[in-house]
Amino acid sequence: MSIVVDTDHRVSEHRAAERAAEVWTCTPGAAAATPGRTVRHQHTAVPTFIAHDVLDAIRAALAAGAPHVVRLCPGPGGNLYPLADWVLVPLPAWCEREGVALAVEYGAGRAAPLSEVADFARSAPEVPLLLHGDRLSADPAEWRLLDRCPNVLLQVTADVDETLLASAVDEFGAHRFVFGSRYSTTPLADSTFGTLSGGACEAVLSGNASLLDKRGWRDRYL
Repeated sequence: MSIVVDTDHRVSEHRAAERAAEVWTCTPGAAAATPGRTVRHQHTAVPTFIAHDVLDAIRAALAAGAPHVVRLCPGPGGNLYPLADWVLVPLPAWCEREGVALAVEYGAGRAAPLSEVADFARSAPEVPLLLHGDRLSADPAEWRLLDRCPNVLLQVTADVDETLLASAVDEFGAHRFVFGSRYSTTPLADSTFGTLSGGACEAVLSGNASLLDKRGWRDRYL
């Protein structure tokens, strides 16, 4: 059974959520579409005029049961701000102090600006940073990102190339990848990550998300 991160209502109705023990979603209505599952709403943080107001909103969301993986939506496909520490202050320092992870969502069909991601990740090296979307590809820049920024994790979906994932896991470790369902049109099957060892498969499907939520990933891997 998996923890399915980054789901929307449509995905929850008929894809990987039916196999999941827990679903993280940013879309209202997902609970009704996934009866019998634990559905948790992932908080989306937005920079505010009064900088510390963003922390008050996060604290309230976490107290209500949100995962300890706070979502950011920078750029033109999201809330328009750049992914930069000076825009998000005091959030990076607070996340480092509290052991809270961040997840970055650039929007469907949008390429992640890897230089921006790398600069931000390196400005907050003790904060785990999960890059949403089916991001693992044969692009050498993505592999350089994983190499240069050990706090960056990539989301993979059921559409991921299994051979490529196996190579990436061999190179960087299974702890750098988290399963999510958004953007995927492929059901999650027992064979989806069949090229991975049992321990690596479990880590990708649920272990890493659980460890991020329990605020233990940083202490184990950074």
